[in-house]
Amino acid sequence: MISLNDKSITPLNVMGVDEFTKTLTVQFPGAASGIYAFKVRGLGGSLSCPPSTIRIETVMMLTDFTPKYGSTKGGTLLTLTGYHFGNEITDNPVKVGDNDCFVETTSDTEITCRIAELTD
Repeated sequence: MISLNDKSITPLNVMGVDEFTKTLTVQFPGAASGIYAFKVRGLGGSLSCPPSTIRIETVMMLTDFTPKYGSTKGGTLLTLTGYHFGNEITDNPVKVGDNDCFVETTSDTEITCRIAELTD
């Protein structure tokens, strides 16, 4: 579980556990990058960690986007290409600056979203 700004708790999807390297690979559903407090629950109990003891490493990579220019009034369909995007639309929040880009389609290598009217 991940606590977002001490306001909500979101479950993480465990994708793998490596006992040798002591790593846990999780799917990070729809949360912005940042520093978070974690609580891990298992069959034998739970472990809580303050943000300073946990490091989040994202493997998502943006390699390109098109178009390079669009209307400040919004409506431009933006295509992002890269690696390791989630296949769930809600797992891929996109912003252009501080403005939302509403995700329409997503796959492991491409996201398309429609840019809202730019406010800055």
